[in-house]
Amino acid sequence: MSGIFILNVFVLFCIANVNCFLLVHENIQRNVTKILTVPNGGPWGTWRTKEFCAAGSYAVGYNLKIEPPQGGGDDTGVNALVLRCATIEGLYAGTVHSGEGAWGNWVAQDPKYCDSREGVHHFMTGFSLYVEGDQGAGDDSEVDFVNFKCRDFAAKTPEYDLTLSPGHGVWGSWGPASQSCDPNSAICGFMSRIEDPQGGGDDTALNDIKMYCCT
Repeated sequence: MSGIFILNVFVLFCIANVNCFLLVHENIQRNVTKILTVPNGGPWGTWRTKEFCAAGSYAVGYNLKIEPPQGGGDDTGVNALVLRCATIEGLYAGTVHSGEGAWGNWVAQDPKYCDSREGVHHFMTGFSLYVEGDQGAGDDSEVDFVNFKCRDFAAKTPEYDLTLSPGHGVWGSWGPASQSCDPNSAICGFMSRIEDPQGGGDDTALNDIKMYCCT
């Protein structure tokens, strides 16, 4: 087994029959089997810290921080995402958060959660972004909404949509969905790309996200 140190994260590649690598960050150690991305994320900002659910827990719910339309002002859309985590047994295991834009409010008093059906807990396994593309000299907002997919951990049931109300952004459109986590894995963490305040320039806040699947 070989090890590579990258920005406070150890990446240990498995050489067995399983394609996986081990991410260690802030004393949280997870077996990451897949990185989920989408092609329509925005180009501005910097990637923030990778953040993971506690060992043995996975994403089951989410909330968005969204700035409402500003009329003639500068619109930014989604400013932050937070994931709620739970264990396979359904026990609450805290939240994960990867950076936050300066504007807006958390839209749901209670985050949206995957279902638990017939005693089987479900977890988040894929996502898609509602994005306004580059407007040239116009006002850019980039990510305007985020949806997720859920299913049971073993993938014995089909995926279904998990979305906050109203289910779409004000500007832009849905892009292609990400791949899904493999059976016996689910989303365990994520990383955000966020543009800092631009002063008198055009602010966009959240531009893109990457999700991590873990066993």
